[in-house]
Amino acid sequence: MIFSQNPNILFGFVISLLFCVVLFNVLYFVISLKRFKNNFNEKYSFLSMFPYELFLFKKDKINHLHFIAFVALQFVYFLCGVQLFDYYVLTNFSNIYCLILGVGFVFLLILNICLNVISPNKIKAHLLVATLYMLVMILVSGVTSLYFFTSYFIGGDLYIVFGVLFSIVSLSQIVITLNPKLTNWAKLESVTNDDGTTSLIRPKIFILALSEWLTILLFNLMIALLLITILVL
Repeated sequence: MIFSQNPNILFGFVISLLFCVVLFNVLYFVISLKRFKNNFNEKYSFLSMFPYELFLFKKDKINHLHFIAFVALQFVYFLCGVQLFDYYVLTNFSNIYCLILGVGFVFLLILNICLNVISPNKIKAHLLVATLYMLVMILVSGVTSLYFFTSYFIGGDLYIVFGVLFSIVSLSQIVITLNPKLTNWAKLESVTNDDGTTSLIRPKIFILALSEWLTILLFNLMIALLLITILVL
């Protein structure tokens, strides 16, 4: 991008991206949570409900704002990807770590959208997307940490700091992905109704849904860290 040729413009653009990532995440969740409560007369739970359920399409007055906020957020992610690709890949094309970072980030953008729009009822497709999302997150964050560790001689201590931070992101994602409880993610709880009948309900912590939200959180954290590296390195 042309911004990379002018440090002052680059700085302002990256600050704007950081601000927009926070702003449009807040807007999307505020609108979506209100919409969910209006449509289903219950409070959304990040511990037991999937990202898809927050995105559920249902005709109402706020739905247009909800969809616009979602599209705007994905567009901000796309702009972040363009800037990161320009800064890390185009200027370091011979560096394998930067190439993996750039290509992996493109896959993350696609998988992030798919995770929100593919219903968990389509079990095979949803599980495939969720699994790939988590694995690519491990790959990208892990490779990014290696890039900063191996580039220590270029930038000194700050490179080590960011190497550690991305290592924490990667290790956190590994813990989430390798959680043994994910093997029984579909297990439901049995409850007895007032009339004596038995129903199956989700547990308060539905491990796959929670894992997806934690991965999305780490995805946003990784974007923020990558943008910050452009500002301070």
